[in-house]
Amino acid sequence: GVYDAQNIAIVTNALARVERRDFALMMHLSYMVQQMHPDQFDSQAVANIVNAFIKLEVPGEVASFLLEYMAVVTQILEVDTDFTSQAVSNIANAYARTSAVTPDRILFHHLSMAAQHLPPTSFNAQSVANIVNAFAKVAHLVCRSDAAVDLEPLFCHMSEASLAIPAETLDYQNVANIMNAYAKLGIRDLPLLDHMQEAIVALASRESAGPHDPQAIANMLHAVAVLNIPNATVLSILIRNVVELNPAAVQPQGVANICWSVAVLQLREPELLEWLRRAISAQLPPMVRNWSCLRQVQQFLLTLELDYPPEVAAT
Repeated sequence: GVYDAQNIAIVTNALARVERRDFALMMHLSYMVQQMHPDQFDSQAVANIVNAFIKLEVPGEVASFLLEYMAVVTQILEVDTDFTSQAVSNIANAYARTSAVTPDRILFHHLSMAAQHLPPTSFNAQSVANIVNAFAKVAHLVCRSDAAVDLEPLFCHMSEASLAIPAETLDYQNVANIMNAYAKLGIRDLPLLDHMQEAIVALASRESAGPHDPQAIANMLHAVAVLNIPNATVLSILIRNVVELNPAAVQPQGVANICWSVAVLQLREPELLEWLRRAISAQLPPMVRNWSCLRQVQQFLLTLELDYPPEVAAT
């Protein structure tokens, strides 16, 4: 017909970029895609199509059938020749964040192998961050059977890729996402984590570097606490970034993560504790309805009462 896989990838990608939610058109394109032979697709076309359908929140079976077919197409692509780092990154990220289909162990194993066949120098920071975050997010689903995806070689390869990127070229969001993924899985890769902390120091030396996304700051501090990698210089930078945030602008989960991290790291800076007092007050109503958040805040308050000197706890 008139359309081939590349044309449909271009059209869906354009619709996603301008956030045009034309569901009748997306349904038509979905049916067309599913009638095409898998050999017509390359990895970038798959990445563009699945990301468009997820970003535009195409509803129901229109999205799920399309995503299931694209997963099959992805598994037919050769891991040693048919993928780019960007395609692996975008496909993994798309399937990890959608609720339209359950993450498929075979698909993620295939993507893991594809990533490991690419040289470390072929990845940029965004690709690394997307890949490690995607696999960290679905790990509880794809790593619980006898035929589980083996994350260790993938994360070792991603560490090599991260170390190949100069620390001074990384940004806060990528550093936060990479550290958050390793913290979620409890992977204490010290060379990689040292590199991320070097990036935080380098970012702090650039006047245009902050303050930044509140959740990114919370994730970095949380990773430092979870992985037990306190560094006085880095902690000083992160504390400064926290206290520069508007407490009311930080989401409840971010406030909770900071509370837990401060308790674990036994941070006692008065300005940080005062910021937390204001942040808890601002976000307490939604946190009361979220047990995960409330539990972290309660741990902070209990630690403050039991482990801190009276004059500090009184603040």
